[in-house]
Amino acid sequence: MKISWKAIILYSLILLPIYAFTQKDSSSSLLGTKWYFYKEYSDPGGGGSWDRVSDADSKKYFELQKDGEVSGDYFFYAKYYTVKDSLSFELLDSSQKVKAHYSYTRYKDTLYISRLDYLCKEGCGWMFVKRD
Repeated sequence: MKISWKAIILYSLILLPIYAFTQKDSSSSLLGTKWYFYKEYSDPGGGGSWDRVSDADSKKYFELQKDGEVSGDYFFYAKYYTVKDSLSFELLDSSQKVKAHYSYTRYKDTLYISRLDYLCKEGCGWMFVKRD
């Protein structure tokens, strides 16, 4: 039986967030934490990987403030957010129009997100870290 790399990567993308979700810190929250861009997942034609972002990109961050606003320069198009449930959030522009819908998984000081309203042709995802 031959197993393709695409199948392995697809199952990894599905199982990694499920595993991370079951292991996450139950006291964690997205709110009030500055999340800095750290790695990006891509799979251009198979054999995908998490790649470290440039030094300039690693300075980009976002913070979901407790008053419902988004701060930082990573989601430059977003003014507000709504946490939909324990697995997803939406970003809204200044007119309260939804601009993006993300799934998320937090494990300690690492946050994994992926778009729910946009399907990548190959795997994609973003990893953020909490810094003091």
